[in-house]
Amino acid sequence: MVDAYADRDDDFGECYVRRRAPTLFLIDWGAAVPAGGGADGDGNAAASAAKLDVAAPTVARLGGVPPGLAVGDASWSPDGAAVAFAGRPAVGGGDPAAPAFQPGLRFCYNRPSAVYVAAAPGGGAGGAPALTDVVRVSGEDCCARSPRFHPSGGAVVWLATPWTGAHASASVVRVAVRRATADGDGWTDAPVATVVGVVPDFPPATSFPGLFAHALPAAPWLRPDSLLVNSAWGARSVVLRYLRRVDRSTTGAGGDDPDGDADTVAPSTTATAGLPADAAAIQYAPVEPDAADVADAFHVVLLTPHGGFLGAHLSARYPATYATAVLRNPVVDVASMAGGTDILDWCYAEAGVAAAGGVDGPASGGAATYPVPLAALTAMWHASPVAWIGRAAAAAAAGPSAGTPPPPPPPTLLQVGGSDRRVPQQQSREWARCVRGAGGVVATRHYATEAHAIDGVGGGDDAMVHALAWLWTHLG
Repeated sequence: MVDAYADRDDDFGECYVRRRAPTLFLIDWGAAVPAGGGADGDGNAAASAAKLDVAAPTVARLGGVPPGLAVGDASWSPDGAAVAFAGRPAVGGGDPAAPAFQPGLRFCYNRPSAVYVAAAPGGGAGGAPALTDVVRVSGEDCCARSPRFHPSGGAVVWLATPWTGAHASASVVRVAVRRATADGDGWTDAPVATVVGVVPDFPPATSFPGLFAHALPAAPWLRPDSLLVNSAWGARSVVLRYLRRVDRSTTGAGGDDPDGDADTVAPSTTATAGLPADAAAIQYAPVEPDAADVADAFHVVLLTPHGGFLGAHLSARYPATYATAVLRNPVVDVASMAGGTDILDWCYAEAGVAAAGGVDGPASGGAATYPVPLAALTAMWHASPVAWIGRAAAAAAAGPSAGTPPPPPPPTLLQVGGSDRRVPQQQSREWARCVRGAGGVVATRHYATEAHAIDGVGGGDDAMVHALAWLWTHLG
């Protein structure tokens, strides 16, 4: 049997290889589902289940979804009259603004997506709702995701990440509150407010560093005025509680009990893990370590995924400083990586250059595109470890060591994921050739079914065991 398939380059990259764009279906059992939580009048669940006609449900694609969207992450309103979901542009979806290729989503919150509410015409009166009135409620938010209804059903909250260029920068929490209308259609132009925002400054080291969350919990409401969010806080994962009344006054839209503009009102925040409380979010800024920082570092390079890029830089620029290196799926040549990665925008960002329309701006569809200009490719190469291999920093700088051949790179073990869509396997092969060409010793261990992280039960264990064995051998 020939193992071949049509590669349309339309999946969502790392960890989502060959998966079709998601969509939403409604399964409606109608009157076949008995009332009262699935039990008969005597509380006999088994008897009630026998009465359930499981062959009766109708299955239909959710109507009214704009063309060209991959949709998912859906949640029902408490009364069952509406569904909130997230949607993002998909390749080949029929939308003229659809991207030419699908940027990777894994760990990347700077991808264009929006939150929609599908509501029943007339508010769902008269039997099962026909969810066809689809409204975008998240406005111009970037990477709006993880919508969750308020227990009242009259509001929906979601996470969003502003356009920053960073793949995992601070996120915000927004809320849209349904307007009171006679026809029940209150989601069109529903006012939006910020529950948790971003501040453009660095707080003290002991203060809340910002909201760094992938998604909201499936059931985030502890009480109607208490929202739970899991977030990274330093090296720990914590649960945060935000105290805030959610009603029409939350957005300053008028109606019941107006209390002003919520965009300027900070919520009460409690770190339930016992950490100090604050009410701001912040962006992380990249920090370039100076030569002294690098020279004083520990003399072993053992780095995984993104750290492989840094580890390759260290072992190439300061080969005499490090006794050995273990690099997992390292980026070594950003220019050659650009043609095969699922995060082309990262290549632009690392090189300090921008694509036409902005690396991560809406005009570029959320990511840089092809072909990559020669000037950008040149900048990418100069930002890469391959620009340093064989010409260590000491040999490149004028001084007493000028003209002295640099020492060879430290003995290096490369660990390669065969299913990695983030960093093409060619990167490790190129680095092995560079290390050998510079007089170094290199070995490669390949994991055919592992992705970028090499964290599977078998592959991850094997990688760690061989990393330790390599260190034992080369550290004596």
